[in-house]
Amino acid sequence: MKKVIALSSLLALSALGMACGDAGTNNAAANANKAVANAMNAAANAMNTAANQIANAANAASNAANTAANAANAAANAKKEEPKARATIFTIHHEVLEVSTSVAASDLAIPPDFKQKQ
Repeated sequence: MKKVIALSSLLALSALGMACGDAGTNNAAANANKAVANAMNAAANAMNTAANQIANAANAASNAANTAANAANAAANAKKEEPKARATIFTIHHEVLEVSTSVAASDLAIPPDFKQKQ
C-alpha cells in the first residue's frame, strides 16, 4: 500500500511538473504566440497610421473648401450696390468766423456761485 501511495504521489507530481514545467514545446508555443501578437500589433499600427493620413488629407480638403468659400463670400460682400433714392430732410449752412487754438483762463474758471452736490 505504501508503494501505491508513493507511486501515486510521484505520478501526480510529474503530471503537475509537465503541466507547469518549462518544457521546450511550451517555450516554442509561447514564442509563436508572441510573434503572432507582435505581427497583429504591427498591422494595427499600420492601420492607425493610414487612418491618420486619411484624416489629415480630409482636413486639408476641408480647409481648402473653407478658404474657397471665404473668398467667394468676400467677393460677394465686395460687390457694390447701386445707391438708393434719398430725400433731403433739411439743409444747414454754418460759417466759422474765427478758430482759436488758445483759451483764456477766465473761460475755464469755475463760476463763483457753483456748489458741488454730495
